[in-house]
Amino acid sequence: MDDVARLPTPVLGIGAAGMAVALIELARLAVFMIDPAQVAWSIQPANTWRVRHSCVSAYWVACQEVDDGGNVYRLQRYEPPRDAVKRRSPKYHLDAALTLDEIVSIILGQIVRHNRSKMRRFPLAPENVLDGWAAIPRELWTREVSHGGGVGTRYTHEYLHKQLLPVDTAQVTQQGITFRGCFYKSLEPTVRQWMVQAAVKKGFAVRCSYDLRLVDELIVHDSNGKSYTCTLTADSKRFAGYSYAEVKYLLSRELDMKKAKAPESEQARADQRAQAKAVVDHAIAATKAARTGAARSARRADTAAARGAEQTTRRREEVTMPPTTNIEETKGKVVRLRPEGSAATPSAEIQMQSVSDATPTTGSSLQDLLRNLALEHTNESTAK
Repeated sequence: MDDVARLPTPVLGIGAAGMAVALIELARLAVFMIDPAQVAWSIQPANTWRVRHSCVSAYWVACQEVDDGGNVYRLQRYEPPRDAVKRRSPKYHLDAALTLDEIVSIILGQIVRHNRSKMRRFPLAPENVLDGWAAIPRELWTREVSHGGGVGTRYTHEYLHKQLLPVDTAQVTQQGITFRGCFYKSLEPTVRQWMVQAAVKKGFAVRCSYDLRLVDELIVHDSNGKSYTCTLTADSKRFAGYSYAEVKYLLSRELDMKKAKAPESEQARADQRAQAKAVVDHAIAATKAARTGAARSARRADTAAARGAEQTTRRREEVTMPPTTNIEETKGKVVRLRPEGSAATPSAEIQMQSVSDATPTTGSSLQDLLRNLALEHTNESTAK
């Protein structure tokens, strides 16, 4: 302290100012250290690398890499998973080597390790400590079974499954019970009454249990503790077999695509309005030109009749079709059933005469078409 006191006054002032700045920066950095989301309190908020980098976690990952016998300079181990969806990001899926069963076996191995390891901060009763108990899940289970195994309560698998499911809140609407982007329905009268109530008044929230791995079913609970199983509605059955995380990802992708296509939809809507306006303007101009000085009220009496006549004419034009062949050309193509000079039955002669002497008659195009088809059928029969 004496050495510091003998320093010149300007040096002491600079040192005091430096200490004040250091304390301010340390207090500012403490906010960022407590909550990493508060990027504005970091040393350099604009520096993305400094905001996302952590020396402590980097050293931990490097130690794990050394234990695994890998390369500590492999950058894939240090980059967070959120970079996997960015452009020019590391391709984590190319490094994947484990199957689903192998991943499950690793998770089960972690559970086995936990059951055989001593738990931290587990409050053991004094008598258990004196008896030599250890806070190891496997040993605690064994001792508890030996002490009170005869009085244990038994539960069904279905009951335990429902009790272990995570609990959340779903919203009841007129279309069904919506939860995390999916709609559910049930034939239970209580659930249907909820939907009617939501349609008459407004939607409300209910407690529900769900399985993160599958969206096919949702269990809702009423105020009395009774449970009802709901299934996906017709609109949400496209998500059958997916997990809630996958549904969330699909909905986000669908929303992004909808936003990307919004300009095209607006342009198509504008083009349609312009086309409709052009048609309407042309029709109005033609109507004004056809009035020839008549009053507007004079058009109202025969408008319905005129539209009906126009509709009838249009239908006849659309139904009728032109003849496919010329009847004059088919007259010389008739093949007789017997050579000339041979006897023929009266019915054959009548039939041949009716075919060969066929002449076009006045009638609609549809009748001509049917007559030509009959002639062609006769020619095919005689040729055989």
